[in-house]
Amino acid sequence: MRRKLLIAVGLALNVAVIGGFLALVERMAPYQPGNAEDFWHVALGVDLSPRAKEDRMWGHVSVQDDWFFYESQHLHGATLYRVSESEALARFPAVLDILDVQSFDPARQKDAARAYRTWILARDESTRGLQTLLEQVADERAERVPDASVGWAYGEIALQERIFKLHFLPAGLVFEMLYLGALPWFVLVPCIRRRSRWRVALRVALVPLLFFLPAYLGYCRWTFTSIGPSGGVLYPWLLHYVTGGKMFRVEGVVLDWVPQFLEPISQDFGCPMIYSGWGMRGPTVLLSYGAVAAAFTLVVPWLWRRWQRRRRALDGFLMGTP
Repeated sequence: MRRKLLIAVGLALNVAVIGGFLALVERMAPYQPGNAEDFWHVALGVDLSPRAKEDRMWGHVSVQDDWFFYESQHLHGATLYRVSESEALARFPAVLDILDVQSFDPARQKDAARAYRTWILARDESTRGLQTLLEQVADERAERVPDASVGWAYGEIALQERIFKLHFLPAGLVFEMLYLGALPWFVLVPCIRRRSRWRVALRVALVPLLFFLPAYLGYCRWTFTSIGPSGGVLYPWLLHYVTGGKMFRVEGVVLDWVPQFLEPISQDFGCPMIYSGWGMRGPTVLLSYGAVAAAFTLVVPWLWRRWQRRRRALDGFLMGTP
């Protein structure tokens, strides 16, 4: 009976992990479906339809294979959108018509309009591709605001890295689900096999440290800042409820030297304009939490058995009393 109950508890926790994934996977997706109007608005500042001031977007763009990516910058990062090549290029002729009008109107000339004139006047037809036009826009922006060119170039590199990490998205999802699913069994298996209480207590003591281990190795570390849950699906939300705390200075120095093996499968969120740290608990604090939990697993059964012995002794005394 005890064995079946423990197995049922483990399976129930696995079902809870799967349910958490299904509930959060859409919300925590590293990119959202976009549209051609927003892409051309961000890329070239062209509005194919009337747009309210509060609906204006700005950020970086990138053309990768059959997909066009663009960002909408906000205070704590940028939301990444993706639109298919066919959908974006279907509106490209209309975009060129608007740029052609703006390029001859000094009052409406922007970076994209000036870049368009350079682009359209190029004699070599091979240099009239979309990528060349986007590069011309970046050059015009850098020439107009030279002080911001370094930051803008950094944002472009960050976007490329963000798109590259999308290739590792399946690996991150599989790792997170398997790790969170295996963590309860790490404690339950010795209980099911009726191992010694000391072995069970040792595993209980390691659970807090093991729970934080992916974060120490670079997975979802930005969750410990004002940016909030990011980088994964369910794991960053679980971390979110245990953020805060401090670590000893020597622990911080040691963790800075720990290789970030899991950082490549942790999805990015763009370049934040501002953020603040909430703190992360160090291994010493986590081991102290585990020691308290381990002591609890040892003391509670001992108190239970002692109470049962006293009760049996009392029942025997009362039954033997005339």
